Amino acid sequence: HAVKTEDENGKIKYLYGGDFGEFPHDGNFCVDGLVTPDREPSSGLYEVKDVYSYIKCSAIDLSNGKITVSNVHDFINADCYTLLWKLECDGNVISSGEQALNIMPHSGEDICLDYTLPEECSLGCYLTLSFVLKNDTMWAQSGYEMAFAQFELPVTRVKTITTAHNTLEVSEDKEFIRICGDDFTYVFNKFYGRFESIISGGTQMLDGAPELGIWRAPTDNDRSIRLEWKFDNIYFRGAGFDRATTYVYDAYIESSSEKHVTICVKSNLSRPSRIPFVQTLTKYTIHPSGAVDVNVVSDVEESLPHLPRFGMEFPLCGNNEYVKYFGMGPGESYVDLKGGCRMGMYESTATDEYVDYIRPQEHGNHFGTRWAFVHDENGRGMMFETDGSFEFKASHYNAYDLENSMHNFELEPQNKTFVRIDYKVGGIGSASCGTKLLEKYELSDKHIEYNFRFKPVLLEQFAQK
Repeated sequence: HAVKTEDENGKIKYLYGGDFGEFPHDGNFCVDGLVTPDREPSSGLYEVKDVYSYIKCSAIDLSNGKITVSNVHDFINADCYTLLWKLECDGNVISSGEQALNIMPHSGEDICLDYTLPEECSLGCYLTLSFVLKNDTMWAQSGYEMAFAQFELPVTRVKTITTAHNTLEVSEDKEFIRICGDDFTYVFNKFYGRFESIISGGTQMLDGAPELGIWRAPTDNDRSIRLEWKFDNIYFRGAGFDRATTYVYDAYIESSSEKHVTICVKSNLSRPSRIPFVQTLTKYTIHPSGAVDVNVVSDVEESLPHLPRFGMEFPLCGNNEYVKYFGMGPGESYVDLKGGCRMGMYESTATDEYVDYIRPQEHGNHFGTRWAFVHDENGRGMMFETDGSFEFKASHYNAYDLENSMHNFELEPQNKTFVRIDYKVGGIGSASCGTKLLEKYELSDKHIEYNFRFKPVLLEQFAQK
């Protein structure tokens, strides 16, 4: 709910409490629907649809295609739906089919799907079941999806190892470490413990320095916990996560040869003039291929509230507009807000990843991501991958742009693409007017270990993905 207005140029703006000079008011508390004021569905609506779905599935023997389909309708036979299924390996459909249903209300049926599992995969192998309307209804046409389910299949993930035959040249002075390969030059700043320049194929990839961070723009549901997160400049209270900065104790070359160089950074995250709240050892191992393995080990102060997020943000040049990722999509997904999403390979843009909340806030995250590529129109960009998973986001806005704007029409996109590769992002919850975030969705880890790899590449270099 919001008040629709137009400015002098005819641009539509949505306003909320306080925008008309009234007092008292509840601010944007009225903007609380499952659809936006112009009737666009929210991620919350897709979550509700998944919870309310009347078809449920469970696995019996996924190696042999055996599952149980349950009809939880009170009166309707499941024969009004058609089951469409597909088996995807690394985002590519390798098998699919269609099956009729005849399941009485409050009953279940074991079915067997005819597929053969591949021997191995790189990113993951998934079975997706889609239950669609068989016939037109008064409210939807045939083919409309009423429910879906997805299962990861027992297929071994095999990492493709590329061996480069070229060598590295490493030089060091008081402030910088320079690493050069056949087609790249990286500059690492020892004072600040971060890459200052990443040039590949003659192209500068960075528009700022990649840094570890814990802050994200608060959501409407963070209205209570944000008082514990943020620094109160008047009463000097709050953890000060929004003021967290990195202090480097030491940055040095741990080992070096023609085939690799490993840089160690000992650092902390802290609020200015306060005791550090995160102690970190980060190792960057650079390979002749240009790939950089990042390994982060951190210990978090025990007394702190749960963190908003923990991870590394890469400010890439603004022409890196195009996004491809293997993770939960196509909409935004979080640890407690992913029921309406499914694992797969998705393509988007940094512009389209923006979620247009009336009051700007955290958005656009992708849970369970295993691989991501952000690139320009020529296919040159930065690739990120991991053996496990990370949380991924690409945006033309950083956390401070979002937090410091009261309305969406006040935002101006930066000529940068901010890419977050996070260990975890705290859940969204419902604490705007409900209970606090459940503990299982909090980022309360006091010892953190995570790793990933990044590499500047051309799209054609991994066409197999």
